[in-house]
Amino acid sequence: MKKITIDIDDTNSLDGILNSQKFKEAEHIIIKGTSEEGLFKFVNINKTHFVKVLDLSKTCFLIQGYLFKNHLHQIDFLGNLREIILPENLETLKTGSIHCVDNLQKITFPKNLKKIEHHAIEAYNLKKIILPDTIEVIESATFSRCEKLTEINIPKNVKKFHSPFDWCLKVKKINLSPENKNFKIINNAIFSADGKNLICVPPALSENYEIPFGTEVLESGCFDSFQGKSVVIPESVKTIKHGAFKNCLKLETVLIPDSVVEMDNFCFMQCDKLKNIRLSEKIVNIDKSFFYNCGNVKTITLPEKLEFIKSGSLSGLYALNKIIISPNNPNFSTYNGALYTKDMKRLIEIPSGKAEK
Repeated sequence: MKKITIDIDDTNSLDGILNSQKFKEAEHIIIKGTSEEGLFKFVNINKTHFVKVLDLSKTCFLIQGYLFKNHLHQIDFLGNLREIILPENLETLKTGSIHCVDNLQKITFPKNLKKIEHHAIEAYNLKKIILPDTIEVIESATFSRCEKLTEINIPKNVKKFHSPFDWCLKVKKINLSPENKNFKIINNAIFSADGKNLICVPPALSENYEIPFGTEVLESGCFDSFQGKSVVIPESVKTIKHGAFKNCLKLETVLIPDSVVEMDNFCFMQCDKLKNIRLSEKIVNIDKSFFYNCGNVKTITLPEKLEFIKSGSLSGLYALNKIIISPNNPNFSTYNGALYTKDMKRLIEIPSGKAEK
């Protein structure tokens, strides 16, 4: 493997260097020196480029004259790149740092890394992630469209952790350090240390998932990209947060128990096979859109004691053709699948499926 070391200064453009004839056939490139902010924004480096290993371990970042320890700009469109060694002084891997690197298989993280931001890594062929013990924060959707990724580890010092997967459909295992006291594993999923908050279910769990009794909060993205067909929510759950069920393309059945008193905007997003929905009887005000782009839901059953529903709240159910509510509800009635005031004088909500017809 042809290896080349490049000493940079703040006037060079790395994409220009790599595309020059002198370095174009190098397979292993080591970058040393101090760079300006834009140095690592690779633009349109095509898939014919030869570089397979990019070693940035000895690189520092100089932005407006100051040495930064938390900035790596974008590594983009390096079609043959197999391995990236990140800078030793890097503390934050920012959003979009590693994007569309089709064949990347290994990332060596620095020992000082403390935070990975959302959508920091998009690498289709990345199979395994080993994070250093210094990591403290892992934001939501950190790993986007890592289609070969099967497992990750959560190190001992992680304090803030959100569901890190976005379209990572093959992740089936999350390894939690036994020294981490902030989280626990129950039923193969990550929970808060007290077991009350469900944070992340591995997407590749294809069987029906039963949330353990005692869970009170379904956190944002906890079922992101989940591949199972049904989820059983226990009567202990009180809150379902934004995007809890997101990109669940195979999900058909979710029963929302009457213990649920709060649901955020777009709790259900891109759940293409979800067909029938029954809301908790404890929900008396619907002032948000709980559903977004759930295109196969045909019927929804509203709570018997519903007092208010905001117009357009059900607009994300594109195939909806029937709204059901108990005749005992003092505020609303239904006729021909649509929702009206009790006296039938005002139309509140017409199902989207009927509106299109």
